[in-house]
Amino acid sequence: MDEYIIFLIILASGLFFSEIFKRLNLPYVVALIAAGIFIGPLGLDIVELTPPIGFLGSLGAVFLMFMAGMEVRTNILAQNKKKLITVALINGGIPAVLGFAVTMLFGYDTLASMLIGAIFISSSIAVIIPSLEEKGLMESDIGTIIVGAVMIEDIGSLFILSILLQTADPTTPLPLPAFMAIVIASIIILKSILPRLETGFFKKIARTGFEEKLQFVFIILIAVAVYFELLGMHAIVAGFLVGLILSGTIRQEHVVTKLHALSYGIFIPVFFLTIGIETDLTVFQKAPRFANC
Repeated sequence: MDEYIIFLIILASGLFFSEIFKRLNLPYVVALIAAGIFIGPLGLDIVELTPPIGFLGSLGAVFLMFMAGMEVRTNILAQNKKKLITVALINGGIPAVLGFAVTMLFGYDTLASMLIGAIFISSSIAVIIPSLEEKGLMESDIGTIIVGAVMIEDIGSLFILSILLQTADPTTPLPLPAFMAIVIASIIILKSILPRLETGFFKKIARTGFEEKLQFVFIILIAVAVYFELLGMHAIVAGFLVGLILSGTIRQEHVVTKLHALSYGIFIPVFFLTIGIETDLTVFQKAPRFANC
């Protein structure tokens, strides 16, 4: 099927389902995933996930985390750091311990159990942020605390997973201590350089249109994502870090508005729709408890 037709069907189905779910007071994210299931192999089977659409979906995940970082109010995070840490430890720590214990109980080795425990730390920030956006809670104190706690969990989960995967199947010849040192040093350097780079560039093009400013942000975002993937870290970590670092310097309302429109208008919906297309509910039928049915 022609890529243009696939893209048209994906965007149109997302818009159609989101309008229906909105009338039913159901979450926007669920609508997009349901739309993906409907047009995918488990539904009408009129769309298959091609490499270009898959790339747009992965780009949507990066933009989702970037916008999350942009919208986090760091001053509230600093004021409520004890609450954030407490919520993150309880909400992430308990599932991690239980996941590890249950996996060990089923006879898996320690590394596999630790991987499951690390996965259980994650709290689906990809679902939480659009839901808060839809209800207008991202700017509230409670919304910021929720996002902050979940960010701690998800970033922590990704770091732990990176360490475990580097141990099990290294993606870089670097020893693990050197790998972690480079990652931490990279974050510190980015925090120092990116705001200065962005401020200096924006001053030079202050009298031009916002297109160059958008291009600059996109270039920085993709460049950092590529760098982190070369290190062996997931690109969504880069997305969140770039958003968080630049949140204090990108103050031009028209730039933020355009970033929000492009992210939530195209990239992020495609991400959730591709999740729906890839969803395979038949795995429940293949589970052991269904084997004799």
